Amino acid sequence: MDFIIKGATLFDGSGESRRENCDLSVRAGRIDAVEPDIAVPKGAEVIDAEGLALMPGIIDTHTHYDAQATWDPGLSPSPAHGVTSVVIGNCGFTIAPCREEDRELVMRNLT
Repeated sequence: MDFIIKGATLFDGSGESRRENCDLSVRAGRIDAVEPDIAVPKGAEVIDAEGLALMPGIIDTHTHYDAQATWDPGLSPSPAHGVTSVVIGNCGFTIAPCREEDRELVMRNLT
């Protein structure tokens, strides 16, 4: 087991009600178990999440990160909000990927 997150309020994205005081364990980079009280094996890292919300990730379906990615590799503030995946280019055009000969025209679309 890589680590255990203990005592969180879990929102799993399934549409079910939130689960209070929930533990989640991660093994080999994947969610291994979600239970009310997971026993902590010797040597496992424990993250206290009491009073915090835990979500497996948020998909942001409307961003403008196709442009922002060129100057902000951290894509703030989405990671701080729990976003793990984004959909880009949904304003009718995108700047990435872009052929070199089209770059000037695409950049003018942003002004």
